[in-house]
Amino acid sequence: MLVITPNNITDLPGNSGIVIVLDHQPAPLNPSIEADFETSSIYCDQPYNSIEQIIKDYNIDVEHVYMKHYLHWTDFPYPHTCIPWIADLGTQCTDFLEKSVTTEYSDKQNCFIMGGKRRENRLLVSAWFNQNKHLDFDYTQGWEIEDDDFVQVEEYTRLTSYSFDGFLNKRFVTFNNNEAQFSYTGLRTGYQNEKNVFMWNDVFKEKFCSSTFAIITEPVFWEKACSITEKYVMSLYGCCFPIFCGGYRLAEQLTRIGFDVFDDIIDHSYQYELHPGLRVLNALELNRKLLESQNIRKLDYMDRHLKNLSLVRENLDSFTCQFNNIQNFKLPDNIRKF
Repeated sequence: MLVITPNNITDLPGNSGIVIVLDHQPAPLNPSIEADFETSSIYCDQPYNSIEQIIKDYNIDVEHVYMKHYLHWTDFPYPHTCIPWIADLGTQCTDFLEKSVTTEYSDKQNCFIMGGKRRENRLLVSAWFNQNKHLDFDYTQGWEIEDDDFVQVEEYTRLTSYSFDGFLNKRFVTFNNNEAQFSYTGLRTGYQNEKNVFMWNDVFKEKFCSSTFAIITEPVFWEKACSITEKYVMSLYGCCFPIFCGGYRLAEQLTRIGFDVFDDIIDHSYQYELHPGLRVLNALELNRKLLESQNIRKLDYMDRHLKNLSLVRENLDSFTCQFNNIQNFKLPDNIRKF
C-alpha cells in the first residue's frame, strides 16, 4: 500500500495496488506557466499530477486510489474515489456539528479572507487585495513575505495582464489569548480536527458571521482538481457568499452534491480557466463590483444560506448518504498512526 502525503511517501506492506492520498498532493517539481512554441504568448495547458508520477516511480500496479479531502479530479488516470472533508463523518464535520457554535449574523464587513500556510493562490490573493485596499475586507495571513514570493507571483501571472508589486502586511492569528504565530492547517490528526473547532469558536466565527463574502483559498492550484476543507465549511457556518480562489470547477462540483453556490449572484465562470493563476485572479476581478458596491447583503438571502448550513448540521447524515460508497471507508490502523 502506497501512502502519499504532501511531505512524505511511504510504501507499506499489504494491500497491494491500493494508494491512499492523505490531505492533498505533494507540490509538483519546478512547476511553471508554459507558453505555446510558435508565439510564446498563449498558455499551454500542463497536466500537473505528482500523484501519478509518484505511482510510476514506485512501480505500483494500481488497483484503486483513495484521495482524502479532494472532491473531484478531472481526467485522473486511475480508478479512484474522492473522500471530501464533509464525508469524513468520524472526525471532521461531526466535530463541528457537536462542538461549534454560531453567533449573530450581519453584513458588518463586506469580505473576509481566511489565509494560512503560504501557497500559490494565497500569494495571488494577497497581492490582489494589496492593490485594492479601498475594499472593505479583513484577512488572516500568518507568514512573512519573502523575496522569492515576488518571483513566484511574476511566474504565476505570466501570460496574463496582471502585475503586482506588493502583498498585504503580515498578520498573526490570535488564538486562545496567544499572540504567537502558528499554523492552523497541515496536521492530519484528531488534534487538528479539535483545533479547527477551537479556532472557529475562538477566532473565526465572528469574522465569518459578520462578513458578506468569503474568499475561499483551498490548497489546490496546479492540478485540475478541487478540494474542500474546513475553510469552505467555516464559510457555510458564517453564511457567507463564497468566491473560490483555488480549485478547478469547484463551484460546479459543490452544486453537484447539493450546495447553493449563489451563481445567480456570483460570477463563477472563472472556475473553467485552465491557467491556474488567471483562474484565481479572475475569481476576484469578475466579482469586483460585488466587492466594491456592497449592494448585496447576506441578510437578504438567509433562507438560502441557512439551507446550505443545514446540510452540514441538522441534515448531515442524510446529506452524506450520497457518499454511500465511501461512508464506510476506514483507514487501516497502520495508516491512522502514520
